[in-house]
Amino acid sequence: RNGVTQYIDKLILRKSIENENGNPVVIDFSDSPQDSNIIADEITAEIQVDALSQMVQEPLTIATPEGSISLSEQSLQEAVRRGIDLFYRIVPLRTESAKQRVINEHENLMAQEAGNKTYRIIGFPREIVTNYTEISTDVILPLNGLNIPVDQVNNLRVLIEHSDEERIVRIGNDPLDGEIIYTNGQPVGIKFTVSKFSTFTIFQVVDQPNTDGGAPVPIPSLPPEPKVDFHKGYMRGYPDGMFKPENNVTRGQMAAMLARNLGYDESVKVLTNPYLDVKVSNWAANAIQFIEDEGLMVGYPDGTFRPDAPITRAEMATIVTRIKKIEVTETSIGTFKDNSNHWATSVIEANKKIGILVGYPDGTFKPNDNLSRAEATKVVNRIFERGPLYGITKPNWPDVSTTHWAYHEIEEASQDHFFTIWPEVGENIVK
Repeated sequence: RNGVTQYIDKLILRKSIENENGNPVVIDFSDSPQDSNIIADEITAEIQVDALSQMVQEPLTIATPEGSISLSEQSLQEAVRRGIDLFYRIVPLRTESAKQRVINEHENLMAQEAGNKTYRIIGFPREIVTNYTEISTDVILPLNGLNIPVDQVNNLRVLIEHSDEERIVRIGNDPLDGEIIYTNGQPVGIKFTVSKFSTFTIFQVVDQPNTDGGAPVPIPSLPPEPKVDFHKGYMRGYPDGMFKPENNVTRGQMAAMLARNLGYDESVKVLTNPYLDVKVSNWAANAIQFIEDEGLMVGYPDGTFRPDAPITRAEMATIVTRIKKIEVTETSIGTFKDNSNHWATSVIEANKKIGILVGYPDGTFKPNDNLSRAEATKVVNRIFERGPLYGITKPNWPDVSTTHWAYHEIEEASQDHFFTIWPEVGENIVK
């Protein structure tokens, strides 16, 4: 159309799905044709009533990268009672003009919601169309890769545009409110309930006061048509071909990850042992020496570095403050439930201000917990303002599927790639 190729991911279900185990039925659109990195411009699903009538004993979810739709058993039974085929069409409106239309048409409503603060649209609007109304349906809009700190998720809103009304979904406990969905402590979606569909836009109330005395104004989006740039992968897998995202990150591995991002020359070999327990033959010896010279990681008083020891979240917080040159104010009182009177209280509080290494939904920081490899990719990506990387729908690692909470972060960290900036989302791979 108009010289532009459009890709549609479509499913028509004419027969019921066998479900002998009695588990909720999930129709998953997260996969793609073999060797394809294409992102669908439109996703459609149709479930014919004959098939639907055999599937009403368990909840049904249609999961897509652009949002998920779930119906309870009661909602499915109501659809069958009406004798309708269920039809869904999800269209991500990935243009600056789509964002601007929302701002132009609904600025007053979003400004009123922001009060004396301001707001910004997060990601892009999504149009969801179906062929029914007045059937209760849960919608989950994705937050993956949007870099929303955990302590700011309650500032998110969803603007819902219908042909006959508009309303805002807030995060809270009211039946009309939404809730944040977490995976491994990270916000991955906003869930809310609707009975009719149209256009959905996530926006954030930003703790930035309006200084001109007038109505709050939206934070401008980044300019379109960004240039193509290049990132080199900095994280490696294991000899068995796995990434092992839940494994602990060792101090030696972290030194290598940081050194690669800082441009050290891997061909320059150290001539003397950097530490008592790091010989020149150690695979990470060069990186460890480089990182020590940069003042980012140091050894222990006994002359060891302990390259195979796991790195803790508190240790990582210290590294972040050094790299980002964050001002650290000495304090023994923490704002998390578990970081007062800790040796790293001050650096943990400094980290909280910039949102790179933040706490968990339960109000803890868990300073003594080890950092997993998946968590490390997200932290290091944020340190060096990289990713997340989109446009890759076939995983490069057998043990990191497209549904893993850190999938896009791990892809960013573990492969060389050309990319363009995807405003307010991350990076889009260029093949």
